[in-house]
Amino acid sequence: MAFIVLVAASTAGFAAPYELAPKKSEVGFEASYLALSKTYGVFENFSVDARIDDEDLSKTSVEVRIVTKSLKTDSEARDGVLRSGDYFNVDEHPEMTFRSVEMVQKSGTWKLLGKLTMLGVTKPVTMDVTVSPLHESVDGRLYRDVAVSGIVTRSDFGMGGNIFIGDDVVVSIGLTLFKLDSETTSTTAP
Repeated sequence: MAFIVLVAASTAGFAAPYELAPKKSEVGFEASYLALSKTYGVFENFSVDARIDDEDLSKTSVEVRIVTKSLKTDSEARDGVLRSGDYFNVDEHPEMTFRSVEMVQKSGTWKLLGKLTMLGVTKPVTMDVTVSPLHESVDGRLYRDVAVSGIVTRSDFGMGGNIFIGDDVVVSIGLTLFKLDSETTSTTAP
């Protein structure tokens, strides 16, 4: 399973815990093939333990854990190749993680700066982030929608493969997070 944690980086303000709505959330990717078409996929297993300062989003941080074996595209044969030692090497590297360093606003856009560990290699990456205002669900629970996107250069992490697949992979994460009371700090997506 993959794991996402948003944790407040400062003692100022109050960072409330949030719980992942797994059926309304997705971790996806796209890669070019022969520079003519794109291959899309998702990682089905992940969880989220979130803390967001409702007054100051810059005090929010995130840790993402993704179970690499949960990778799915529209082709079982392709999935097997992507799980192999040439790509995600899921037997030796069953998980990849992203840990944020800071969240900053630049030219009106939130940027999440952090370190991605994939295939045992850790490198800095920057992701664009959009966080919705708090909304109230039909059952009265408060929630936020969060969109995270960025580009990961797979060769930076030693990921091989063939020359037909683009080196830059677009990562897209869409989350719905329900606000919890301060006693709850973690949840796992099935």
